[in-house]
Amino acid sequence: MQKIPLSIFWLKKQNESRKHFAKCNFFCIFASYNYIANKMTEKAKHYFLKSCNAILMAMLALFGFAGCDRKGLDMYGTPTPEYGVPSVDFILKGAVTDKDENSLEDIQVKLIKRVVIDGNGQEHIFYQAGSTNEDGLFKLQGSFPYLPESSTIHFIDENGVFAEKTKEFGWEDAEETRPPSGSWFGGEFTKTLPAVQLTPKADEENDNEEEAN
Repeated sequence: MQKIPLSIFWLKKQNESRKHFAKCNFFCIFASYNYIANKMTEKAKHYFLKSCNAILMAMLALFGFAGCDRKGLDMYGTPTPEYGVPSVDFILKGAVTDKDENSLEDIQVKLIKRVVIDGNGQEHIFYQAGSTNEDGLFKLQGSFPYLPESSTIHFIDENGVFAEKTKEFGWEDAEETRPPSGSWFGGEFTKTLPAVQLTPKADEENDNEEEAN
C-alpha cells in the first residue's frame, strides 16, 4: 500500500474545500439573481438584466479575457453563449446597389458584433457575416448579450470592382418581432437599413486624384 505524505494529503483536502466553497458561492449568487429577476416587472427586469450584463462585460474585459490569446481563439473559435446568459436576437435586412440603383450580387456584408482585446493587447473582431443575393438583398441573423445603441457594418466587393463602404446605424427604431420571455431572453428585434450604394473603385480613385490636384 502506497503511503501519501501528510503535506500532499493536506493540500488535496484544501483544494477540495476551496472548490466546494466556490461552487456554493456560485449557486447562492445564481439563486439570488434569479429571485430578484422573477420578482420584477418585465420593464424593470429588462433594465436590471441590461445593467447586470454591462457590469459582467466590464469585469470580463478587465479579468476574463486576460488569458485569451490568438492560439486559443484559433483553436476554439468565437465564444458561444451558454445557458443562463442574457441574450437578444436580431435580424438585420437591407439592399446593396450601384449608383444607378442596379442590384449588386455577392457583396460581402459584415456586422461587427463585438471586439475583444487579449492579454497581449491584440484586437480581435467578431462578425455576423453574409452576402447579397441576386436581387442585391441581404439578411443577417444572430444575437447580442443586449441590444446595443449603435453598430458598424462593412460592405465589401471581393471582386474588387466596387470600393468598400462602412456605415454606422442605431437600433433605437428597430421593431420588436418577438417579446422577451423568462429571465434571460430579451426578445427579438428586426431592422431594415436604407439601400446602400457602392461606388466603383475607378470612380473613387479619379475623385481622389482631382481633390489632390
